[in-house]
Amino acid sequence: EPKRSLEQNSAQWPILQAFSDQLEWPVNGVFCKLTPEEWKDLLTAAFKKSTVRVAQGLDGGMVLLGFRTSKFGKREFSDWLEFLHATAADRGVVVYKEIAA
Repeated sequence: EPKRSLEQNSAQWPILQAFSDQLEWPVNGVFCKLTPEEWKDLLTAAFKKSTVRVAQGLDGGMVLLGFRTSKFGKREFSDWLEFLHATAADRGVVVYKEIAA
């Protein structure tokens, strides 16, 4: 199957930015804003319904070993975008600007 298109890739960022702008999430026990990239990591793990592997960091701490949307085919990426929209709606996140997929 062909990999995701550039249009599909572009379509995820306004949604992830909306999560970043509108929600806080607990990190190390404290609610804080996450970057769009951090939301992508969190939401990708939820989308894959998988337990993310956790590795010890080189200098301590923990590193999540997650999935990469760049490996998604067009069909799976389409499902990913639907998942993002549904999760945004469930959490009350409003996406203001979207790029057609």
